[in-house]
Amino acid sequence: MIYLNYSKSRGGCKFMVKFYSLSTDRKTHYNFDNPLEIKASELDNLKDILAPHISKEDLKKVPKIHTEEVNGILRPVGYRMVNANGLTSLGLRRNPHILTYPVNEWFSLPEDWVVPGPQDWGGVSIARTVGKVHGMQKYMKEKHNMETRVFKTAFEDIIHHKEWRIKTNKLLMYEEIFL
Repeated sequence: MIYLNYSKSRGGCKFMVKFYSLSTDRKTHYNFDNPLEIKASELDNLKDILAPHISKEDLKKVPKIHTEEVNGILRPVGYRMVNANGLTSLGLRRNPHILTYPVNEWFSLPEDWVVPGPQDWGGVSIARTVGKVHGMQKYMKEKHNMETRVFKTAFEDIIHHKEWRIKTNKLLMYEEIFL
């Protein structure tokens, strides 16, 4: 869901992100029964926001979520890699749902497909960093002989947050990145 709060005194729209769950390692998972609602402008302070909800030791492992102004609104961003042949999902881990993603248009998963938590299904994965997506691009070429394209991608809610990826429900691939 998109939450935009308009405030004349504060100068425009504030994009709110719903934060459902995170993992700090392979064994530690936090699920919020009531998703946290965080202003995109406050994602830089994510550790402070999560401090009341997770242990101090796990808090040290929470990676940053980058933000960028996209179409005039500050949003969380990452990187989405797609098959160069048709801009489809990669089909890894026997994923039967091969989706086609538009460029410069919002793509939403059907609501009944969205599942918070660390499992691979239930959302669309966005790489947090260029470095991670670069390694994945190399892997796809070497192991699967697949040409891929990478896009800087804005996204809506954080269905799950882990070390190298964010699972989301809605995304906008808006700028191709050449690695």
